[in-house]
Amino acid sequence: MQCKALKKRYDALKTSTERVNWESHCEELARVIMPKRQGFVGTMTPGTKRQERLLSSFGIWVNETLAGGLHGFATNPSAKWFSLGMADNRQSEDPAVKKYLSDVEEIMWARMYAPGSNLITALHESYLDIGCFGTAGLYIDWDEKGEHLTFESRELCNLVLAESNRGLIDTVFRRFSWTIRQAAQEWGKENLSEECQKKMAANKWDDKITIIHAIFPRDEYNNKYGEGAPQNQPIASLYFELDAEHKLEEGGYPEMPYAIARWSRITGEVYGRGPGMTALADLNMLQAKELTIIKAGQKAVDPSYLIRHDGFIDPMRLIPGGITKVRGNPRDAVLPMPFQGNLAYGREDIQALESRIMNTFHVDQLQFINDVKMTATEVMQRTQERMRLLGPMLGRLESELLGPLVARVYGLLDRLELLPEPPEQIIGSDFTVQYVSPIAQAQRAVEIDTWRQFVAACEVYLQTPETAAGFFEQYPVENVAAHFAKLLNLDPDLSASNEQREASAQQQQMMQMAQMAQPALQGAQAVNQLSQAGANIPADIEGAQALQDNIDPEQAQAMLEQVGGIPQ
Repeated sequence: MQCKALKKRYDALKTSTERVNWESHCEELARVIMPKRQGFVGTMTPGTKRQERLLSSFGIWVNETLAGGLHGFATNPSAKWFSLGMADNRQSEDPAVKKYLSDVEEIMWARMYAPGSNLITALHESYLDIGCFGTAGLYIDWDEKGEHLTFESRELCNLVLAESNRGLIDTVFRRFSWTIRQAAQEWGKENLSEECQKKMAANKWDDKITIIHAIFPRDEYNNKYGEGAPQNQPIASLYFELDAEHKLEEGGYPEMPYAIARWSRITGEVYGRGPGMTALADLNMLQAKELTIIKAGQKAVDPSYLIRHDGFIDPMRLIPGGITKVRGNPRDAVLPMPFQGNLAYGREDIQALESRIMNTFHVDQLQFINDVKMTATEVMQRTQERMRLLGPMLGRLESELLGPLVARVYGLLDRLELLPEPPEQIIGSDFTVQYVSPIAQAQRAVEIDTWRQFVAACEVYLQTPETAAGFFEQYPVENVAAHFAKLLNLDPDLSASNEQREASAQQQQMMQMAQMAQPALQGAQAVNQLSQAGANIPADIEGAQALQDNIDPEQAQAMLEQVGGIPQ
């Protein structure tokens, strides 16, 4: 009964007006931007040529450039692009909590990019989908056989989605085809439907069946993970054969295993809209103009001819080396048709069209600055400004793609006991995810630039020791350095611990005391030497006599020995 109800809901979502219109739109997008993703309408036979109708690959290039830029600036695998913090900032300042969060980040990072996880490829394919179709589906799970995380970008033509009352994707139906042999390897021969049993008996192991993986929230569940059956998890998971309505496997997840990201969305629509949809008209026009330029170029290179109807004995042979017999003067019989086309204008028109498409896909903001006349500082400033322009479009990616990805990875590793034990003071507390990618740091660089301007404006007060002391009393260097280290996500292990700072402060205090005691000790030693010689104490060392009366030479000598400054 459950499979029958799920099939009915799947069919309703699959045939809804929005879904049908969206699939038609995506099929047109795939033809000019991502030919390998065609298949929203109809079924693509494996091995079919998918670019035979494509005259210009410009749409493919701009989408790949956008995906590469997002991958490099938002989730660069060569640098950490996220960090963990506590919802209560006061807890984040605890050294033990800082150490724990840093260790967890290192473990998560190592596991996410471990061999076999496929995160780099999956993220890149997700960025390609979201640039073209405005929607992407990333699946995150744990591979028990390989004992590593696994990430997979699922094809959108096989995903049917539904939203919650808060506008979040909470239901995913994935449709895929397996052979009976593959299904038997996954779930066992005895767990397949009667139809499959008959085909197996007839040795039809390679016949394909359609399988649905339904993921949706449960209304009633036991949220104590590991205590009870998988059917009690908050997120339901059920595999069933679509045609036979036969259940193959039922389980669950503690959190949503899919990260469904949308570039932007219109109120009332489930599926997103991306740059590809904005540029579709220009991309179609580009294909038409490329065809016109091809035809014009062919006319210019291989022109048409005007001939007399009675000027030839045999048909004209225009192939290389062809011989045509002509009556009378050939110049009177054959004349090339004048070509009036303007190829230069056509190319300029296409370049203007390509420039508009590049702006739609933000290629101008993602490409490197190569102006040789600019200094390194100017290049850095321009790069930060361009990345700040990309910030708003990353807001939804962070909330719908990167945030769920990090939360899912943390949940998996925590339940598998691959993370260290948290300090007692944060047990039960909420975590937050902070993004420290180049784009996120470019957003924070505004505050650093403001500080630089403030220091430059106060430069006149830093030129004398008295005013500089007041400035640093108001803005302690230690506080400023700690704040900037947090903004730039520096490793907390690089900063000194409280014990190290206390030891350093004590050492400085002892050095100051030793500097004060050393002149007194030298003066006292001089007085002792004069007194032993029986000489009168001159007036200019009467102060030394006074120091001798107030400072014990042995005490001063011991102080100097403690800090290593022993006069000979």
